[in-house]
Amino acid sequence: MTNPGEELTGDSIYDANTFTILSLVAPYCEKVERVFCVPDREEELQKALCSQHDVIVTSGGVSVGERDLVVDVAESCGWQRVFHKVRIKPGKPVYFAVRDKQALFGLPGNPLSAAVTCSVFMIPALKKMAGFTDYRLRSKPATMAPDAIRSSRRKLIWPGFIKEEAGRTVARFSPKKSSASLTALLGTDGLIIQDTMDAGPGDVSVEAIPWSHILTL
Repeated sequence: MTNPGEELTGDSIYDANTFTILSLVAPYCEKVERVFCVPDREEELQKALCSQHDVIVTSGGVSVGERDLVVDVAESCGWQRVFHKVRIKPGKPVYFAVRDKQALFGLPGNPLSAAVTCSVFMIPALKKMAGFTDYRLRSKPATMAPDAIRSSRRKLIWPGFIKEEAGRTVARFSPKKSSASLTALLGTDGLIIQDTMDAGPGDVSVEAIPWSHILTL
């Protein structure tokens, strides 16, 4: 992993997720300890997952690949699974577990997936842990612009644009369609939720969650 701004060498990639997650969660935490990159080895993961932090966040390693070890190692360390895999796009592999009063969020490795699951699962949980009474996500009904409707077998939770047009709220997804594309967030107004469906003619009702509703203090 290479820090943003440094030169990439060999087959290295930029560490986007650390900085994205830190920027999203820092306002709701008294103290954040940053651990860079843990190798995909059981011994190294055990050390990280056996720490006594109130909340532990991982990114990557929660899918079904040969090196996706986080779930198995976590549960060998005493973490109790609450859920693993949710029918959403992006972010299906997201994992959540508890151990005594600790919480573990296993976010997906793709940058957009990590940002979306952090926003819809982790931030509300941190708000509740911090004593906020209004911690749930608050959405408002919107109509998807006809040129922006997408077919999906999973519920779409995608960044997009939310505008008031002719007396109604109209939503459009960011044109970026890859869960690896963090730039899908650029210039967007919030997250748009479209239920599982086959795209067809006519108006499609969706839910829109402005960033101001997600990132409020």
